[in-house]
Amino acid sequence: MKNYITSFLVVSLAIMLTNTHLTGQFGSLTLVSPDSFEDLYPLLPSTEYTIVLKYDAFRTPGADNIDSSTIDLTVIPAGGIVLTSGPTLAEDGCTINTSFRPLVDDVQLLICADDDNPFTFGSKAIYRTGALTVPVEFSKVSGSQSNKEVKINWSTAIEVGNESFVVERAFDDSSWEAVGTVAGAGNSIRTLDYSLSDLNPVSGINFYRVKQVDFNGDFDYSETIKVVYYSEKDIELTPNPASVAGADTPMMYVYSELESTATISVYNVAGKQISSQNQQIQVGQNRFHIPTTKLNKGIYMVRLNIGDHQSTHKLYIQD
Repeated sequence: MKNYITSFLVVSLAIMLTNTHLTGQFGSLTLVSPDSFEDLYPLLPSTEYTIVLKYDAFRTPGADNIDSSTIDLTVIPAGGIVLTSGPTLAEDGCTINTSFRPLVDDVQLLICADDDNPFTFGSKAIYRTGALTVPVEFSKVSGSQSNKEVKINWSTAIEVGNESFVVERAFDDSSWEAVGTVAGAGNSIRTLDYSLSDLNPVSGINFYRVKQVDFNGDFDYSETIKVVYYSEKDIELTPNPASVAGADTPMMYVYSELESTATISVYNVAGKQISSQNQQIQVGQNRFHIPTTKLNKGIYMVRLNIGDHQSTHKLYIQD
């Protein structure tokens, strides 16, 4: 069975250029033409240059065909070249041709192509000249509370030789600890989305970062984000039951370690909103009055929204 191959090319066209030929776990991508990227110099904006790559799989018999619909091109910086042809797949099914005119002195071309076998997955071969600033380019990292857990989301724009991601957490002055691991894509120039849930966050501020680990053991970190986790002990609705007459005015108590804005809404059992109020959350204990003048005897739902956190609490009104 053929391996599903993601071929990756990084062409660094700068005044000085060093060729680096890397092989993946199951295949290699070899420069066919020119013999060396140094043969392209000096680079002239008015000159068209052509590069040719060929993919070869290890330990797999038969042709090493690429699915032409999966060939992608990314240019860094954007608009750094005028693409005159390609990237296109030659008739042999494993050769990629690209022609361009450079517009800047320092540009990278990233060409990604996948094997045509629909039953395999993974990125196995790399050819690149020069080196990317970082092996993984994070496009975003975010987190939010979801019920009794915290969900961490991140996206990558570029991955080179990336084996895995490790989500790490810390709080207060504690050391970083691993929450879980997610497999990386290996090599990719497409936007990829990842997520992992922390099932045991601590009440208050949790700090998170994503550790990116290469196949060779090198690693790097994303930015650090903070997520406030509100546990059941941080939010209390009391007295409950409360009286219609208002003798026992219900209050919502919220303990927070960050300043924020809260929305407190009251709904009847049919889902109709009875009242809503916006409140400023201060650091520490907060207390908010729940109006009962429009409430009859019965059961109501009090919904609290603070940032990405939402919780709903039953409120019982009696005579």
